[in-house]
Amino acid sequence: MVKDTFLLVMFLLMSACSHDYELMKMEEQVSGYGAAIRWNLFKKAVGYLDPAPSPSPDWQSLAEIKVTSYTPQFRELLPSGKVMMQSVEIRYLPPGSVVEKSLLDQQRWHLDEGSERWVLETGLPRFRGLAGGAQDPISPLSLDGRSGLAPDRRLSAPLWGMVARNPEPSVQRARDPATPVAYPPYPMA
Repeated sequence: MVKDTFLLVMFLLMSACSHDYELMKMEEQVSGYGAAIRWNLFKKAVGYLDPAPSPSPDWQSLAEIKVTSYTPQFRELLPSGKVMMQSVEIRYLPPGSVVEKSLLDQQRWHLDEGSERWVLETGLPRFRGLAGGAQDPISPLSLDGRSGLAPDRRLSAPLWGMVARNPEPSVQRARDPATPVAYPPYPMA
């Protein structure tokens, strides 16, 4: 009886370790791809894709992109345990620009039974602003819900009037949205 209980406990522990090992393998593959994108190693990132992109990406245009951050936003392992969905925010500088842009990359990963590796089905991120239109089509889902790119991080015109200026420069008051904003003439003394 004690021997049977011991064997049952050992079997349960071993099966739990196996599940954790599979999750660790998935995390290793997904993190490796993320690091390759974050450090602009796009040729290495292609090794995580299944199928390989056809036609081959424009490596010269991709080399001009400067990725500034790669942040997973959401991850879900489907009940089969062999498919994982992930949303990643990627911030980058397009070639010749100092305005940071971002996109939300919707990724679908699956466990390849033959190689027992996790591979990405959805391809490389679709950056906007590359020369020759390479990778120009953008992901259907985005941070702003429309274009695949988040709005630029500049102050837009409607926000300029959120605080009305008093004649005394040291005092500011919140303005009533219905009241037009009257700014002092420039240059200010």
